[in-house]
Parts: sequence; structure tokens; C-alpha cells
Amino acid sequence: MLYKWYDGKKYRANKKTEAIFIKWISIDNAVDMRKNKLTLVQYETIPYVWHDLVQLGVGRTISPEVANWFKKQDCKVRMNSDGINYIIMI
Repeated sequence: MLYKWYDGKKYRANKKTEAIFIKWISIDNAVDMRKNKLTLVQYETIPYVWHDLVQLGVGRTISPEVANWFKKQDCKVRMNSDGINYIIMI
């Protein structure tokens, strides 16, 4: 297991979640956000979903764009039974 520091906290990440973190952290300007089809707010929500993936193995979001970004990172994404939340799994 790899340990990753983010926002003053230490996370225990496996290789897949480590790769997702590296992909997220490599987006460092507006052009990269446009390439990834993300707004600033969506970009800022990714670490919270990532944290849930590392800690619980499952993350949730209501944003289809964020769900699609995780889908492009080879995560399993499905709609929750409530029809609002996207469930993201490694």
C-alpha cells in the first residue's frame, strides 16, 4: 500500500487510487480542466470522492461530469436507486 499526503492528512492508497490521485493532481490550469470537461467546482470535488474511495472503497457524487471523469479512470460508475447519486467503485 502506498501512503499519500493530501490536505495535511495521510491516506493509505492502493496503486489504482494512487493513479487517480496523480491524474487529478496533474490538472493544474484552466486548459487542462477544459480538456477533462470539468468546471472548477467539479475539479474541487474530486478529492472528496477520492478520499471516500480510499477509505471506504465507494464514493458518491451527484455530478455526471465528475462520475464520467472517474469512469475514464477505469472506475465502475452506476446510478444509485434514488436516481440522483452516482456510485463510484474501484
